[in-house]
Amino acid sequence: MAALWAYEWFPEVMTKAQCQKLIAELTAKQRKDGGWSMADLGTWVRRDGTPIETRPDGYATGLTVLALEETHCNCSCGVIKARGLDWLVSNQNPETGAWPAWSLNKNRDAENPVSLFMSDAATGYAVAALEGAKR
Repeated sequence: MAALWAYEWFPEVMTKAQCQKLIAELTAKQRKDGGWSMADLGTWVRRDGTPIETRPDGYATGLTVLALEETHCNCSCGVIKARGLDWLVSNQNPETGAWPAWSLNKNRDAENPVSLFMSDAATGYAVAALEGAKR
């Protein structure tokens, strides 16, 4: 995903064909509700052996939409970006302003402040993607 995001400024990080293939893979992995899940974007195994959360999350969705917004490798992906943006708008926590995300390393207690780091990152990517859509 980082290579896709960087492609616009550093086209040597991947070929146009690789870029288009990655976009096709992301399109196929988008959920019916418009979001993406980190579980779909890698082969993660938690250190504690607990299963990875499979629900769409703000980290995967925010980063994917942001990367797609920044990429211009013959990408006709307006619909998938729009569906991702809709997911972000409808899944922000109205009480905290944050977006959901879960640790890939271990199942963390939601009451422990350490558990917030993924949600904090998700919120950063979600805000950047929503702001990018305004351009």
